[in-house]
Amino acid sequence: MSQKKSNISHLVIQCIDAMDGFASKEVILKAVSTATDKKFWKMGRRIDDALDTLIVDGVIRTHNDNYYLNMLEETASASHCNSGSDSDSD
Repeated sequence: MSQKKSNISHLVIQCIDAMDGFASKEVILKAVSTATDKKFWKMGRRIDDALDTLIVDGVIRTHNDNYYLNMLEETASASHCNSGSDSDSD
């Protein structure tokens, strides 16, 4: 992945994370546009590519026109599992 694609992907992840783990494409476009000081209509293709790559890599998923971070579920379930095992060791 090129540095520009990587930067856009990181911005997309940060945007979704800032919106409590899910965001519409419109919100992502506006946020990345604001962060990069570029018109969002110029960013559309790059953001589409970043979203596609993040979906293929399993970082995000889409449902009902929103994009969700998969890491939130993994983190929550991992902490839930760990909290249960901690109480068993007492």
